[in-house]
Amino acid sequence: MVVKELWVYLLAYNLIRLLMAQAALLADQVPRQLSFKHTVQVWLSWQQRAAARRRNRRWRLHPCCTQSDCRAARQSATRSHRAAGAETPRQPLPAVDRTEKGGAR
Repeated sequence: MVVKELWVYLLAYNLIRLLMAQAALLADQVPRQLSFKHTVQVWLSWQQRAAARRRNRRWRLHPCCTQSDCRAARQSATRSHRAAGAETPRQPLPAVDRTEKGGAR
């Protein structure tokens, strides 16, 4: 298991170095002038933005639908495994203690 983990780290390292080499080629620079840490940070930022775009794409409205039609379609798509009209019982929320513990202020 440890050997596999080391191979994964080496693969990730080489993929980041490949990304650095491609970026250096596009910028007409030497790959050694680029920061490894900065490349990792930029790549992670790209991944987060791509994930956000994918989440937003799921909630877009179709041109032929109104907003309520799309909302109903999303709900029926996510609840297709349930029987018609059957709701899952909801758990009661825990009670919140709203008394002041520090005394009067």
